[in-house]
Amino acid sequence: MTLPVLHCRSFVVPKDGHAADECEDALACNNPAGRFAVADGASESIYAGEWARHLCEAYVADPAADGIGPWVGVAQKRWRALVRGRPAPWHVAEKVEDGAFATFLGLRIGAGGAWHAVAAGDTCLFVVRGDELRQAFPVRAAAEFGTRPDLIGSRQRGRVRAVVAHGDLTAGDRLWLMTDALAGWFLAEHEAGGAPWRELGLLTADDFAGWVADRRAGGRLKNDDVTLVAVEYVVPAGGVA
Repeated sequence: MTLPVLHCRSFVVPKDGHAADECEDALACNNPAGRFAVADGASESIYAGEWARHLCEAYVADPAADGIGPWVGVAQKRWRALVRGRPAPWHVAEKVEDGAFATFLGLRIGAGGAWHAVAAGDTCLFVVRGDELRQAFPVRAAAEFGTRPDLIGSRQRGRVRAVVAHGDLTAGDRLWLMTDALAGWFLAEHEAGGAPWRELGLLTADDFAGWVADRRAGGRLKNDDVTLVAVEYVVPAGGVA
């Protein structure tokens, strides 16, 4: 039997006026393991971009991770090690004690096409089959985006508020993972009768930043860090979907 193949593309654009290393979004892709993650660091917390990166990297590296589990503790340990030796004035030191926060979306795709996702906050997953949106998770409507999404903390103890979803893929299905600014645009376009996945599917690494800038200038996309991971589930000819 021919095994399915996962084709993955990823894009990141920082806020207008910010350098790439100031972006507080993060992503990680582990194609061989079928694991993908996107996170959005909360700007009001300290070293949020680093925290988002550690969350994503810990999730995709853990072959056993389905929901919230020991991988969060691994990410917390790495974040603490990162900030421990950094000199900081008192007001920064206080924020370090509070920790960093981020929304998170993790996706696992099995060899048979079964997928499982876990989300904390408003980083989103959209599953498209053919030319139809089959699932939106965890936010299902543009109006549901708010200013206080659930977050995972770098010093958090106890239960993390998260939700899970699962499903099965067929050949040609596309999965779109994205942070809240782009997800809000995606859902608004869909609710207006559009098919935003067509537009995103045409973009390349060379023109994604320009596409984001045009939509920000037109007021269709808020000025925030933007991250997109696009995964296509491909079954080669002669394979079994």
